[in-house]
Amino acid sequence: MNPNDLSKKLRDSNLYMLDVRDSDEFSDYNIPGSKNIPLSDLFKLENMSKIPQDKKIITICPHGNMATIATFALARNGIESRVLEDGLAGWSQVLHSVNAGKNPTVIQVEKIGKGCLSHIVISQKDAIVIDPLYPAEKYLEIAKRQGVKITHIIDTHQHADHVSAAQQLANLTGSPMYESKLEMWDRSANFLDDGQEIMFGNSKLRVIHTPGHTPGSLSYVVDEKYVFIGDILFIESVGRPDLRDKAEEFAAQLYDSLHNKLLKLPSDTIVFPTHHGSSVTSTNGVFSTTIAKTKEHDILNLSEADFIKQVVGVTVPRPMNYQKIIQINKGTISLNPSDVPDLELGPNRCSIAGV
Repeated sequence: MNPNDLSKKLRDSNLYMLDVRDSDEFSDYNIPGSKNIPLSDLFKLENMSKIPQDKKIITICPHGNMATIATFALARNGIESRVLEDGLAGWSQVLHSVNAGKNPTVIQVEKIGKGCLSHIVISQKDAIVIDPLYPAEKYLEIAKRQGVKITHIIDTHQHADHVSAAQQLANLTGSPMYESKLEMWDRSANFLDDGQEIMFGNSKLRVIHTPGHTPGSLSYVVDEKYVFIGDILFIESVGRPDLRDKAEEFAAQLYDSLHNKLLKLPSDTIVFPTHHGSSVTSTNGVFSTTIAKTKEHDILNLSEADFIKQVVGVTVPRPMNYQKIIQINKGTISLNPSDVPDLELGPNRCSIAGV
């Protein structure tokens, strides 16, 4: 089964997703609703009897090889099944879009296998793409369907958990790419700084420097109604400051960015983060919150000293391949697009709440 097709059938009660990886791999990252029987245990009769024979069975592994063996094992016992094409690597590349706001229009694009979020903001016939994800062609499809032109391509920061598609989308559209002037880059771009403004359609995007997750993280306020906040603040928690190995220094910057900049925005400002954890549920398919709701996070009621102590003390596994992904996004090393699925395999881990 194609991963895109599977994404449309996750709520099908007649579907049984069988993940045949080892149990520790499964517990770390899996497709919601899937069940785990390691391939080595699948050949045992007592485990084979657990497989429902009245459902559509999809076998799952990282790339499809083990899942293919599982289908043979099931077939020998009279159970028909299908393999998830390209496995979890393919699943990690599925993009789903949903209308998330009006006046101006916001379309949220989610990489459902990772909880990564990007956004298209449309004003009149102009569209700004914030934090584009691979495959970049998805944004061309959406722009065509909306009858708009992509005029600006922007990242909030140097991502560590996924490969930015900003450069590829700029190549495909011929539109300018913008990055933070306050990060270190080994590639050319148009650079944004604190306080700058971008006009598009009849809307205005205002840049706020919000360091703490990375030193050059930027947040974007559109029409004083929405804020696109990168990995500084999430629906469930706050960003982690340790991915550049300066956790205490960045935690102090994070506290300042939150309390002295973002939380001073109007309470009804709609917050669009760039990730969500696996425990977070959407509202009508949209992952967003408000400044008022984020103020309810317990950690945001701590003193600065206690905030820094707690944030620095959190131990959450780092994103898989994060060092290489940072170097690719920085422009230090080149990218073969065919490597993206393997590089991005696994959950995002940009929040101190983990996944």
